[in-house]
Amino acid sequence: MITSGILGFPIIGETFHYFKPYGFYEISPFLKKKMLRYGPLFRTSILGVNTVISTDMDVNLDILRHENKWFSEAIGESMFLKTGNIHKHIKQICMRLLGSENLKRKIIKDMDRVTCQHLSLKAGQGRFDLRDLVSSLITSHLTPKVISDLKPETQSMLMESIKAFSFDWFRTSYILSAGRGLYNTLWACRQGIKLIKDVYTARKSSREKYDDFLERTLEELEKAGSSVNEDVIVSLIFTLSCITQDTTSKATCMAVKFISENPKVLAELKIFDMDLII
Repeated sequence: MITSGILGFPIIGETFHYFKPYGFYEISPFLKKKMLRYGPLFRTSILGVNTVISTDMDVNLDILRHENKWFSEAIGESMFLKTGNIHKHIKQICMRLLGSENLKRKIIKDMDRVTCQHLSLKAGQGRFDLRDLVSSLITSHLTPKVISDLKPETQSMLMESIKAFSFDWFRTSYILSAGRGLYNTLWACRQGIKLIKDVYTARKSSREKYDDFLERTLEELEKAGSSVNEDVIVSLIFTLSCITQDTTSKATCMAVKFISENPKVLAELKIFDMDLII
């Protein structure tokens, strides 16, 4: 049983402390303070919900390994078990797009080629926003793999909605700015899901076959006993697209920063790159 930690003020708990802005390459001050005081596993209250936060790698791996079983034993089987089964089903669907085999066979090789081309082009133009560039690359490259039959204007609108969906809306010291960021994020989500739902409905009616992720989800819905429905699939497609472009762009920025700050690693990479060219 976890006894360490405090819940903060009534209703809001420690929400403001949790969402306090911090640097892109820093660990959250909230987490650092809590870890020093309570250790890697502690409880708190965020957005009015009692929450357990784990920064322990072994505990997190154990949670992922046992999935919903670990929680159902702790809190009993009810709605959570049902949600856990849906989560497991959704994960299996996602693996069709982002599983290790598909990543090796298609996505990573293509993304590596496109990224190198664009970075080389931009490098000759002076300073540029790496995160924004990679975000645009991911969105433009992944969208056709998810839905391949989009009209140019529809694809452009969907890409704008995905890019506008921000997980950093709360990273500001001003309530007004945070509110504006939240509004823009919710609006982007609404527009993006509407676009995907329209395409999904049209694809379902036409029954033409396409080699993309949307086609795989349609096949999944047709299976007997499927635990997902149309709304879940549409939300999954939009969420997956947003998460992919957000996490990949951040990871790329961190990789470039840490490599550039380590001359030895940078020199070895240059030698490796020259060997590949030769």
